[in-house]
Amino acid sequence: MTREAALDLVGDSSRPWDFLVVGGGASGLGTALEAASRGYRTLLVEKCDFGSGTSSRSSKLIHGGVRYLRQGRLHLVREALRERWLLLRNAPHLVQPLPFVLPLYRSAEIPWFFLGLRLYEGLSGPHRLGRVERLSGPETIERLPTLRTDRLRGGVLYWDAQFDDARLAITLFRTLEDHGGVALNAAEIVGFSKPAGRITGAVLLDRLSGREQPLSARIVVNAGGIFSDQIRALDEPDATPRLALSRGSHLVFPASLLPGKDAMLIPKASDGRVIFVIPWLDRVLLGTTEVPVDKPEESPSISSSEAERLCSEVSPYLPSVSSAKAVASFSGLRPLLVQPGTHPREQLSREHSICVSASGLITLAGGKWTTYRKMGEECIDFAERAHGFAHRPSQTAMLPLHGACEKGRSGHSSFSVYGSEGKEIEGLAAEETGAAEPIHPSLPYAVAQILWGIRKERALGLEDLLARRTRALFLDARAALKAAPRLADLLARELGRPDSWREAELAAFEKAAQAYLPPELPSTDR
Repeated sequence: MTREAALDLVGDSSRPWDFLVVGGGASGLGTALEAASRGYRTLLVEKCDFGSGTSSRSSKLIHGGVRYLRQGRLHLVREALRERWLLLRNAPHLVQPLPFVLPLYRSAEIPWFFLGLRLYEGLSGPHRLGRVERLSGPETIERLPTLRTDRLRGGVLYWDAQFDDARLAITLFRTLEDHGGVALNAAEIVGFSKPAGRITGAVLLDRLSGREQPLSARIVVNAGGIFSDQIRALDEPDATPRLALSRGSHLVFPASLLPGKDAMLIPKASDGRVIFVIPWLDRVLLGTTEVPVDKPEESPSISSSEAERLCSEVSPYLPSVSSAKAVASFSGLRPLLVQPGTHPREQLSREHSICVSASGLITLAGGKWTTYRKMGEECIDFAERAHGFAHRPSQTAMLPLHGACEKGRSGHSSFSVYGSEGKEIEGLAAEETGAAEPIHPSLPYAVAQILWGIRKERALGLEDLLARRTRALFLDARAALKAAPRLADLLARELGRPDSWREAELAAFEKAAQAYLPPELPSTDR
């Protein structure tokens, strides 16, 4: 479905939507798919791009959360591990098992962590991904070849899963439309309709045309992520904030920092957090941090002090790490639930909550990618009860996502994240002049993927293409900047935009790309 077709459906006022979901991140997409797959007439609106906020800036892990185990939140771990299994089943083109190694330098730590991770494995029930194993020093080095070797006593191996977060967001919006839902990006809810004090719809602003139009909806769900308090304020201006925001940042390095297929877990940094060093798309991610933030922002970025702190925490394990060697960085804001009393930021809950206002607005807040489906299921169940709808059973636990297919049936390996559509993109690369060419020698993307993102995946701008339809900005920010002028020409041609639009879009992208550059890289280094 094109954006124009989606706008036509939105403009049809002959009957109300059953569900209007506000927010196109993990929680909103999961909730909208849940509603549509139950047969409800569902509209999702996102003011920017699908997954453009926190949902494209995660640590790229589908996991139970080993640090929640340490906090005793066994129910949260067990639920997340079940959802991990469901994602591996329903999106095998996007989610894969990932081995982790904990390198240990004190012999007494080995049995402690081994037993703890055996418990973690046990909480997954019959859905284990691999055995927890004790590793000798040489075995640990074999798996983590750049690890510091002096005084190394061994390690522990365990398993979790990895994914491409933005690609999952795009896949969910495509799946939503497969099931009759409608998704609209660059569209913002700027007010609610409340005759007699009950919400019966909203006012939609199309951010491309500047036009406003009313929408009728039986139920409105606020799934705005870090902006959910602002959406609540449209309904209740004096509503007490429910979120405490925290910035989590990552640095991206060449694969040589940690060659191989195994990730590394540093179980306790100086502030008590765990730190991951993760191979991803032929790069290595290092993260994450925990920095309190006063208000939401659309383009958070890592600070120099965060970058140095991350490297200083990892350098005792990987002596070659240096923030000067980073090729990109990214930051996301976590929507943490405010709790009574005083809690360190890292102990605030990653669980989700659902509530309803006096006017009937349902708000889904908190949560994480791994449990997005369960959050959506619980939200629709709650909404049915709150608004007196007859219950319709959830369909999503065993629902394959758009493009899901068996391994080896997706065509060229470079297009495997598209699943069954990979062969179509392979055909596009072969048929159109220049489509098989790389967008930049340092990036693993072909022009065909850019064309596909514009034609099939609702990309409207360069950042949509280079941050989310591909992950170019996350893999090498400087290379993405160098590729941008050529792709701006292509984007303008495909969308039928004039030269003036092309120049403005390129300038906006160059400004947005600064948030992906490591602090040590001067912004003028293009």
